[in-house]
Amino acid sequence: MCPNEQRCHPRFPVQEPVRLRFEGDAKAVNGCLLNLSVGGAFVRCSTPVERGRGLKCAFLLAHETAQDVVVCEGTVRWVPSVETLQSIGPGFGMEFVKLTPRIRCFLEVVTEERLSRPSA
Repeated sequence: MCPNEQRCHPRFPVQEPVRLRFEGDAKAVNGCLLNLSVGGAFVRCSTPVERGRGLKCAFLLAHETAQDVVVCEGTVRWVPSVETLQSIGPGFGMEFVKLTPRIRCFLEVVTEERLSRPSA
């Protein structure tokens, strides 16, 4: 984790469905990625979670003409306060704690591509 809980990697906006399975839960739940980086993501999800909870996630991510299924493990690092919840909605910030080298490389390529696109 970066000092002072700052992000170590730049994030880019996305809107991709994500499948989540929290530690200790038998059932998976659906969410939506709202931003993404090599280091983590913000997930819109109505399931209440607490900081420090582990999870596995899977989502489809497109890159130019290719796409890949990203499967990784993470930890809930940020949960919005009641005040913030009103402006951004339910969800949480997660840090990726286990990425395969292939998935990490893919996320790096997609991040570079998305951040270098001209703003519309």
